Amino acid sequence: MIIFAWVFYFFFSTIIATLVRSLFENLLLKALTFSFIFSLLICIWFSRPGNLDISPIISIFLMNLFEENNINLMRLIRPFLILFFSILFIDLIWNIKKIKI
Repeated sequence: MIIFAWVFYFFFSTIIATLVRSLFENLLLKALTFSFIFSLLICIWFSRPGNLDISPIISIFLMNLFEENNINLMRLIRPFLILFFSILFIDLIWNIKKIKI
């Protein structure tokens, strides 16, 4: 059941990022917004340091913001930036190849 929930979550994250992408005309702006939204939604990390439970970083950020007042952003920004630049690079390469064909 957990696997179904994660697949469902990733599927809707992809749909949301694609819909936001369709709002822009510029190729670079499309790639940046898609990468940002998609990375923000699908990036997962450990819920608490030392804990083996994982959850999306957006929910970790919101829970830390409202409950603890102790936000350690660096532990959330690192996986987000790695995923963001990876998706951005792949998206730009994909679009450049698509234009040349």
